[in-house]
Amino acid sequence: CHFKFPNDTTFNCSYLIKYKDTYKDFPVKEDIDKSLNFELRLWSSGSFGNHGLFRLTYNNEGVWKAEKYIENNRKVINSDIKLPENWDSIWDRLLLDNILSLPDNPPHKGKMYVENGDTLTSEMAITDGTSYSIELLSKSNNRKYSIDNPIGYFKFYTDSQPLKDFNSILGILSKVFDYGFE
Repeated sequence: CHFKFPNDTTFNCSYLIKYKDTYKDFPVKEDIDKSLNFELRLWSSGSFGNHGLFRLTYNNEGVWKAEKYIENNRKVINSDIKLPENWDSIWDRLLLDNILSLPDNPPHKGKMYVENGDTLTSEMAITDGTSYSIELLSKSNNRKYSIDNPIGYFKFYTDSQPLKDFNSILGILSKVFDYGFE
């Protein structure tokens, strides 16, 4: 597997830094472990204090591993995940959904229709959903992108390709990790 993605020169593991008290019991470091070629971290942070880390790693021997960490009542519950036998085709689907290249916080442009038929361009704010951040780490590159409330926004901005891709990624990963992303 090759993991080519643009390097983010301003990369930092913002979830580990910003929420250090929340994630202090999550067993991850800011940098990629030397035994790994690639690491994908999907952080979720809900408006009601539910936090999670969903981690995919590809080690130097070419073996994939998946883990999830859920913070529940201030206790971290860790689970190793058995990847499906068709994992390589699932990874190919994630690549088609641009998992390595989605933009950070894409703009959501849409149209709302008013009663008299006029079209208004509008920006909407959804504040009570789940925010996600994906961190990509390799031996040579690091990248992070975040999307707030992608499921809620996609209900209104169905023409946004980044939202469509991100929601597809969430759908795929929810099956892999047996977790309902909200």
